[in-house]
Amino acid sequence: LLQRYEACNDCAGSAAAAAEALELLELVPVDGLDGALWLVAMGEMDSAATMGEVSLPLLARALREHTTDEQVLAATAIGTMTPPAPPAPEKKAKEEPEDVAPAPLPRWLGGEALAEALAGPAHSSVRAAAADALGRLKLAAETEVLALALTDSATAVRTAAAEALASYQPEGWAALRGALQSDAAEARQAAASALSAVADSAAVAALVELLSGDSVATVRAAAAR
Repeated sequence: LLQRYEACNDCAGSAAAAAEALELLELVPVDGLDGALWLVAMGEMDSAATMGEVSLPLLARALREHTTDEQVLAATAIGTMTPPAPPAPEKKAKEEPEDVAPAPLPRWLGGEALAEALAGPAHSSVRAAAADALGRLKLAAETEVLALALTDSATAVRTAAAEALASYQPEGWAALRGALQSDAAEARQAAASALSAVADSAAVAALVELLSGDSVATVRAAAAR
C-alpha cells in the first residue's frame, strides 16, 4: 500500500482500493506510517490526525490530490492538530540597528498545506475549509494568505477568511483593519462584518467612516452591525 501510494501521482482511488483489500484480509496496520497511510487512504482523516506529525505529510497530500469531499476532511483534520510552539524571539544585539527587517515567521507543514489550498484552484468548499482550519490554528505566518482570501470569488471563502482573521490578534485584527481600506468592496464587506463582531476599539473609527461614506450599500450594512 505504501509503495503504491508513494510511487504514483493522483492515485487516491488506487490506494483506497488497496486499503480496502487490506481490511478484507484483516491485515490493517494500526500504528506508525503504515497505520496513518491506511487511515488517509480510507478517508479517515480525523483519525489520522490523532496520530500526530507522522500523518501530516499524508494529510497534506490528501488535501492536494484526493476527492473534493476528502480534501475538505483533510483540511478540517489538519485544523485539529497542534503545531509546534514558535521559537522565543531573540533579543536584539545592542549594536543592531532598529530598522533591520524582522526575520520571517517560521512556517509549519500543516499551515503551508492549508495556505496552498486556500490560495489555489481547489473547490470553494475546500478553500473555505482551509480558511476555517487556519483560523482554528491561529498561525501568524499564514495571515497574509487569509487577508488575500478576503477577495476570493466565493462568499463562503471570504467569510471564512474574515472569521479566521478575527479569531486571533494582533496579526489577524490588523489584517482586517487594513482590508477596510481595500479597493475591493467584497474585502471591505468581509472585514467590516468580522470586525463588527469583535471588540477591536482600533477599528471603530474606520467602521464609522465606512458606515457614513462607503459607496457600496452592503459594505455600509456590514459596518453597521
